[in-house]
Amino acid sequence: MNIFKAFLIRRIQFFIHNFLIETIVSLLLPIIFMLIIGFPLISQSPVYKNFPEESWILLGIIFSISFVSSFLFTFNDIQIMKKTKLLSQINITPASQISFIFNYILSIIPLEFLRSILIFIILHLLIGSVFNIQFYFFYSIFIIINILLSSNLGFTFGILNFNFEKSSILVFLFIIFIYFFSCWLIPISFYPDPLKIFIEFFPTYILVEFLRSILFENSYSMIFLIFVLFFIIINYMLNIYLYSKNHSS
Repeated sequence: MNIFKAFLIRRIQFFIHNFLIETIVSLLLPIIFMLIIGFPLISQSPVYKNFPEESWILLGIIFSISFVSSFLFTFNDIQIMKKTKLLSQINITPASQISFIFNYILSIIPLEFLRSILIFIILHLLIGSVFNIQFYFFYSIFIIINILLSSNLGFTFGILNFNFEKSSILVFLFIIFIYFFSCWLIPISFYPDPLKIFIEFFPTYILVEFLRSILFENSYSMIFLIFVLFFIIINYMLNIYLYSKNHSS
């Protein structure tokens, strides 16, 4: 529990100093993506002729902001800890590495959850949409799973032997890749049939579609959500392996 508290305090300090920068970057990326990709498609593609109401875009922006902010924080923080030799200085046994990484990921959830809720309230008021009570309950679950997914992926990118200056383009391309195949702006019907099979099992697409099915269809499937949790566990195990290799080198 002391490890969790230490990481949480570290996260609070980082959050206070970088809240504005983190939030601006998290907001700018989806807006740029919408301007460059989304709006040209809306004007040219017949798929967009009967485009859903603003709630469709609202849910997508909420997903993209919470994903990017958690991913970038974890990536940057791990890079800093590697650069300052902090990771190698933390002397823990191999058996304790599971708890170490778990507490690190867990410490990211509280503040990122609050940030996502705050942004959701602001966008909610701006658009003026009204959702049912069931949606708000599942939205909270959605945000937590989304943060777990993105922070685990951020840890993976951060622990790999990249320099931030060299990997920033790679990270940006990865986020764009996530944007495309999450279908938060571009409907799955826009893609060719061979790609649809891949997208339907894409973890972030499942998350976005889970939230939209609750809002627009008032139904949901827990089977696909279990698949996302399974993916997070696999990613978590990969992070343990990568950390142990980095720690021993």
